[in-house]
Parts: sequence; C-alpha cells; structure tokens
Amino acid sequence: MDVGNDIIENNLLFENLVEVPTAIALVSMDHRIIFRSREFFKILPPHIGHGLPPEIDEPLKRKTSQYIPTDGPVSTLMGRSLVSLPQGLYRMTVSFLRQDVELGDSFLLLYLAPALEPHSKMNFWMEKGSLTKREMEIASLIRDGLADQEIGRCLYISIHTVKNHIKSMHQKLNVHNRGQLVAALNH
Repeated sequence: MDVGNDIIENNLLFENLVEVPTAIALVSMDHRIIFRSREFFKILPPHIGHGLPPEIDEPLKRKTSQYIPTDGPVSTLMGRSLVSLPQGLYRMTVSFLRQDVELGDSFLLLYLAPALEPHSKMNFWMEKGSLTKREMEIASLIRDGLADQEIGRCLYISIHTVKNHIKSMHQKLNVHNRGQLVAALNH
C-alpha cells in the first residue's frame, strides 16, 4: 500500500496528533510507518513509509500472527509487550484499527510508554530467558528472599520440584548460583 503524503498532510487528525506528548504511531499491516508523533520519533527515528526496526517489528509480528480480525469494533486491543530499545525498556500497546474508507486499509496503532518499574524490567528479563510461568513465580519468590522449602509451601509443590525449576532457570539465564540469580533479578 502506498499512502500519498498529500493525504497525510491534509488530514487534520494527523496534524493534531503530531504534537501529542505521547509516543504513538500508525502502522500499515505490512509494518511500515504511516504516521508517528514527535514523541515516537524521539524514541524511534524511522521516517514515514519506512519499516519498523527489528526491536519493535519482531514483537509486533508475534502479536499480529495471533490476532484474527473480526467485524466487531472499529478498534480492538491486540495486546501489550515489553520491548528493549537503545533508550531503555518500553511497554508497547498494539491496537487493530478496522478499514478506513479514506485511506483504504486497516492499520495498527502502536503506543510506547517507558517501563520504569523494577517489576517490568524483571519480567522482561525472565521472558527473554524463556522462563515458564512457574519458573517466573519461583524467581519472584527467590527475589523476595524465600528459601526453597518456603517456595514449595507457597506454591504447593515439593522441594524437589522447586530445585528442578531453579536448576532450569540457572541454565536458561546463564547464572551459576542463587546469588547470581538474585543479582540478575534485581538488576
């Protein structure tokens, strides 16, 4: 799809949205930027018509591959992801916008917001290491200072199962002991 600059320049909505203090972008279904606010441009400098950088494009492809458009509302929330960019960790929210008569296509609306809280950073690190949900639960309890027996009691699993999960986490996160694991979780 080739969107002419005259459509974007003449559209009052786009003119007003450029100045919003929020990092938003309108993206075609083939992941090319149709519009982006100044705040989005500060975070990711690709120009209109260019593709998204891999740090955003890969999580976006995962979200869009799981989504099946319906004839429902004009806008549908597709999901949220944590993305690591050179400026830091961001929470990306993706919405599907149904076909626009004027522009002739459906779009994705991206919203980026800094993920400043330590919990988000820890979750991103654990997701990047491909930890299972149970391993993430155990990692959080380890970070909180619980011993293996306490973790087993909290999660209603045996101490042997806890130790197996911890061993798996060590391998996935490339740490060699509990101290390194806690240090990495607190990073």
